[in-house]
Amino acid sequence: MKFKDSDGFIYFRKEEVKTKHLKQKADKKKAAKKTRAIKRADANSLDALRQDLTRKIEYSLSHIIQTNAKNCEAVSFLKGKMKKIRQTISE
Repeated sequence: MKFKDSDGFIYFRKEEVKTKHLKQKADKKKAAKKTRAIKRADANSLDALRQDLTRKIEYSLSHIIQTNAKNCEAVSFLKGKMKKIRQTISE
């Protein structure tokens, strides 16, 4: 804040936050400001996580489908679940 002394000298003083709630609100507002690079890095890490998860699930389900290939009902059930899992991960 800007203050004026009795001699006319202007000086600045840091504004103090009075309540705990307002201090937390100010800290949250500061934390919310992210640069474009940080947002891109977060998005890329999330995409990598999704790809890794999808790859591992598909690998395990394809192995189960191969071992139970003679049972058509089990295979169709597993394929339906695989579709739902892919859809859930892609959201």
